[in-house]
Amino acid sequence: MSTDHAAPKSAPATVSGGATKLEYAVAPLQVVAGSEQTLTLTATNPASGSRITFVPGPQGDEIVLNIPAPPAKTGAAALTDKVTYTAKSQSDGFIAGVQPGEVNSIAILPLGQTILAPGQTIEITLSPVQISAVPGPVSLGITEYIGSDEASTTLDLTKNQMGLQITAWLSKQIAGKDEVVTLYWESAGGTVVDIAGLDGGDGTRSFPVQGATPPYPGQLSFAPGGAGSMVLTLTVRTGDGQKTASTSVTLTARAPYLPRFAATPASGATLRVDDKVTLDWSVLYARAVVLTTPSGAGPQLVPAQPLRQMQRVPGDDAQHGAAAISDIPGRVEYILTATGYPPQSQARISFSLAPVTFLYFKYLQRDATGKLLLLSFGIDPMSWGGQRLILGDINSFTLYQPGGASETYYIGASDMTHPQILYFNTTAAPAGGTVTVAWQTANLTKLVLDPGGTEIPAAEIANGSRQVQVPADNQVKLTGTAANGQTVPSTLFVQAATS
Repeated sequence: MSTDHAAPKSAPATVSGGATKLEYAVAPLQVVAGSEQTLTLTATNPASGSRITFVPGPQGDEIVLNIPAPPAKTGAAALTDKVTYTAKSQSDGFIAGVQPGEVNSIAILPLGQTILAPGQTIEITLSPVQISAVPGPVSLGITEYIGSDEASTTLDLTKNQMGLQITAWLSKQIAGKDEVVTLYWESAGGTVVDIAGLDGGDGTRSFPVQGATPPYPGQLSFAPGGAGSMVLTLTVRTGDGQKTASTSVTLTARAPYLPRFAATPASGATLRVDDKVTLDWSVLYARAVVLTTPSGAGPQLVPAQPLRQMQRVPGDDAQHGAAAISDIPGRVEYILTATGYPPQSQARISFSLAPVTFLYFKYLQRDATGKLLLLSFGIDPMSWGGQRLILGDINSFTLYQPGGASETYYIGASDMTHPQILYFNTTAAPAGGTVTVAWQTANLTKLVLDPGGTEIPAAEIANGSRQVQVPADNQVKLTGTAANGQTVPSTLFVQAATS
């Protein structure tokens, strides 16, 4: 697996501590002391991380948010003086609520086994939060229980005294082409909010302050106009324009990022033509994601974050994509391409296909008069479509291998050249660990019986039998050689007698 671009840099840090698997943030970071507020907690799987599977249950995974409030925290150190808010998950697959007996702790739990892909976020809202009237910095505690690991960190925010002020944040700090981003802001003490930088130039858009009590909220959704960093400056001003307060946020619009394209078995493996593989991927900041398979179907639109792994049979794909059965490739490739802002991101997974095993081309039955019946062939696996049977005066069977090689075997009385094993079977059920096998051949100068490598005497090559020990793999094999040096194998599967 290969990817074209490095992982995006993390958003501005809002987490102190460390060792957590997820990146945590709270918005807004500035609140008005004594106000009523909605707080949003986000827990994001880093873009460069791996998929995290959350497991439910009494001993399952959870995230605990600790709110600084009485009796543990009071005054300036308290976010709120009393718990009046409701915690609610805005993300599918998760639930949030106050822990029983611990009103200052919020538990975030998976509803079932839930996967959080790289770049995906769990969003929790707390509303309405009655902010403590005493200004000062406060710290929210996070304890993370994922798998067998436990880690803690803190989130810091500030309670400001009522006055002219503004705070702002984005729904995401990194976006791809045509991704919609929401800018949120809250202000106090002013009548108009001016936003500069939305159009990538010097223009400013103005929004009148609205609301019953501070802080006064506002929001605006937009898509970035191009790749690169976009700095938005928000200024709240009084009606006479004499007093202002400002803040800035930065949005990065970037090319697609492909942190994961993996397969089981792994890329580079050699497979049987009937082996199944699973493909799994994760793509961020892409406008579109397409998967090109060797089946010849062309690029297919796929989700950037699939809910489940995709299963393919590379041998089938190779057959479907080949122009002819004589031209089936021995190596197949799956290409994942993410497009958006240039350059595109692409990753490839490839497999080699092992040769198909030829087992026999023979008659399955011989009646009491010696007549041969039921011409058949055997290959492993029998589902392989790279084969052709032609019936006629001289019957032929051709096996087309992955990679373009082929082998042809013949049966027919008028064929005096090619080696033929016309019949090969047991004469009776196995007994005592041994079995008698009989054969009938044509055009052979040499015949070897395995296991054991026994060379059959010339007088018995055309028609003969032997008692053999049933081998551990239950396979008895004849290999015939013609005068021209060509060989033909024939494999017989024998089940050992059960006691």
